Amino acid sequence: MQILPSEGSYATYKILTDLRVQLSFNEEEYKRFGMKEANAQITWQKSEDRDFIFGEKATSIVQDALKKLDEQGKITMQTSSLFEKFIEELKV
Repeated sequence: MQILPSEGSYATYKILTDLRVQLSFNEEEYKRFGMKEANAQITWQKSEDRDFIFGEKATSIVQDALKKLDEQGKITMQTSSLFEKFIEELKV
């Protein structure tokens, strides 16, 4: 989430808002996964895979953000798996 732009056009803002809601958790999931907050961190007892549907524009926004990180040499262990999932042609 921290790689996404914090500002942009109104359309981009609305798409990012929807994306953040989709990628977040709700109160029912908070209880189901045994989530707890401590020391500015959230931990959980259980997890499960979730499928996400990204629209064309949302996918483009994420890809642009990842390409920018790559160009700046700022891909990390945390962002490398996202890079592999969103960028079709991987640089080797």
